[in-house]
Amino acid sequence: MLGVFLFFAALIGAAHQEDVMIRRLHCSRPDAPLTMLANDWPLHLAFERPLKIGDILRYSFVFNSDGKADSTVDLRSYDESLPFDEDLITLHLRFRSQEKRLVVNAHETPGVWQSDHEQSIPWKDHWAPNHLITIEIRYTNAGFEIYELDPNGAQPITTFPNKHSKHDLFTASEQPFFINAAQLICNGN
Repeated sequence: MLGVFLFFAALIGAAHQEDVMIRRLHCSRPDAPLTMLANDWPLHLAFERPLKIGDILRYSFVFNSDGKADSTVDLRSYDESLPFDEDLITLHLRFRSQEKRLVVNAHETPGVWQSDHEQSIPWKDHWAPNHLITIEIRYTNAGFEIYELDPNGAQPITTFPNKHSKHDLFTASEQPFFINAAQLICNGN
């Protein structure tokens, strides 16, 4: 318990030095509603505890741009010895609307992308301004399973292999979309 407290104290201290506001995303039940978020940018959410195999992260967002900008969501591993913006990105989802694709990747090491695992997912017609989109990321033994949730259930987007063992933060950059809700389901042991 003391270790978790010290981790969050160090995380908030580092964020304070760089004027980054970090909120904490607590574990919830699978049937609980998503936690509503304020419209603050950039968005940084520290998980109640690092992700474990079996955990699920859900988030909802609305594109609020004219479709001419990129929007990025990352899972990160926090390293207090690095500046906050140089943390290891363990999963990277970049919505590239002008190129009509979703890019999925991660860092090999801080600042160095995995050249052998980058994926390019075709753009979906409903990924457009003023449409609510909900993404679910399932952390499994093999990596991340990424789904879009719709009225018909979970629609697979892709599976991405995981090379890293520590995932502490959920971050979003750029403002072409507004992340309005998030949920961390702690199924992992």
